[in-house]
Amino acid sequence: MKGSSTSQLITAFILLIVGVGLLTTIATSTAEKTEMIEIRGEKIDLSVFRNAGDSQINETVEANTANVYVTTDWQYDGACEFASVVFRNATNATATVTTDYIFNTSVGSYKLVNTTTFNVGTYNVSYVDYDYCEDNYLPVSWNRSVINLVPGFFALALLLIAVALFYNVMKQEGIINI
Repeated sequence: MKGSSTSQLITAFILLIVGVGLLTTIATSTAEKTEMIEIRGEKIDLSVFRNAGDSQINETVEANTANVYVTTDWQYDGACEFASVVFRNATNATATVTTDYIFNTSVGSYKLVNTTTFNVGTYNVSYVDYDYCEDNYLPVSWNRSVINLVPGFFALALLLIAVALFYNVMKQEGIINI
């Protein structure tokens, strides 16, 4: 027994509404697995790096970002390196890698170099920006490419089902004679 045109139209509209809701969920879940997490403006306390009694930077002190990889993490030691690393001092001047700081992109640790970049006045705060891989990030590029196709194919399937339902309704009502 075939459904009436009205019930098929209602079904098509409900399908579209639910499908669009699911599409946003699928797209968000996909983005979490294919995009690195951006951290901007993570504070660094320079007092940890200063020599006792003066404002010079102790170059032997090593510190970690808030999202440092530990030896038990799959990202540890180069499986998914930190990216887009930028250090800025309290006056927002950008530091130069190897000249002003040394950053270990494999784990997320760093050392500051005793230059004027971090010896500006009595400021004890600097900032670091970086991108890192969360635990559910896909490190293999072809995996990310394939999973990025999922929302598109889901949307295409949703569109084809809706078109088929609308076509069926129009054919039953005699609007289309194909």
